[in-house]
Amino acid sequence: MLKYYWPALCLIAVFLTPGISQAADLPGGFFYDQPTCFERTYTRDHLRKHPNQRVSRIRFEHFPHIWGLTRDDGRTVDPRLSPGRVHFRVLVAMRGKPRLYDNTGECYAEGGRLNCYVECDGGGFEIIRDGKNKMLIKNRGFSVSGCGSSDAEDLAWVNAMPDDKVFRVYRLPALDCMQPLAASGQ
Repeated sequence: MLKYYWPALCLIAVFLTPGISQAADLPGGFFYDQPTCFERTYTRDHLRKHPNQRVSRIRFEHFPHIWGLTRDDGRTVDPRLSPGRVHFRVLVAMRGKPRLYDNTGECYAEGGRLNCYVECDGGGFEIIRDGKNKMLIKNRGFSVSGCGSSDAEDLAWVNAMPDDKVFRVYRLPALDCMQPLAASGQ
């Protein structure tokens, strides 16, 4: 008799296991199925009040239809099959610099948080949901230079200094988040 209930019991155990259900629930509906962009361009007034803030603009992008997960064997996996995992791109404009820097990485649901790691050991940040259309990016220091950059003009690091420690960003309307923003654009 137990052999007939065994598959149902396994399925219930998966949904009741705290680590699995929390990992799947944290970013669900916030990133996964659709292109999602959050951005903030700081006003001159804000930057005047925070003279040590180096970041003048920050954008977080997630395009699951473009950046599906790639396995070691080269096959692409639907990102919805990897609960708790989000591929992203972050773009940053620095005060006094004319260009927009960018880098990519992955976020993982860990211990009730969404921790994001920039590729090539480029540091990271934590994402905290702040209502339906806002999120906080808690900076731990990260690179926006891309892997293998050696040109001094391409090198940029966002230090977790007091005025660059937390960024509140706002969800962009769907029409403003149709495709990745060009890194050279402003």
